[in-house]
Amino acid sequence: DRNILQGKVVSPALLFTMLLGEYIETRAVKCMIREDIVYASAIEHITNETLAALSATVLVPRQVSYQIRHILESQRRFESTAGKRPFRFLERQFFPDAFAYFQFKSHFNGDNAPVVKWWKTFIDENRSLLADPETAKKKRSGRSRGRKRHPRKHRENKGPESDN
Repeated sequence: DRNILQGKVVSPALLFTMLLGEYIETRAVKCMIREDIVYASAIEHITNETLAALSATVLVPRQVSYQIRHILESQRRFESTAGKRPFRFLERQFFPDAFAYFQFKSHFNGDNAPVVKWWKTFIDENRSLLADPETAKKKRSGRSRGRKRHPRKHRENKGPESDN
């Protein structure tokens, strides 16, 4: 609400993550233990399962579901504050939403206040590294959506069978 009052845009992915994030994260931890899989796989599985259950009443575009997963998968990255990792993380396109969710969670759970403070200072000192939404959008639109196909060259001589 504060962001909206300040005129900031709140992405659909961030809104869905704020509504469903804790539920998905709790189920993902249980899934990790039960199925002996890594956190990212558990988040992906439970996010897909949760959004599929909602699909009867709420349509969540595929791109938004990917963004939700990125936001949730990245929550553990906030604990790594040494070396080059914070710099690389800060450059990620989904970082602002991931940090907004991390702050949201920290505020309501009453934990991670020192980590939030560290990241706020780090962001202020390295604001130029934050992914610009317009630049990111241009980069995405210029990407190839698969391998480039080259037309087959028609060979003159196809072998002994093609003597006609």
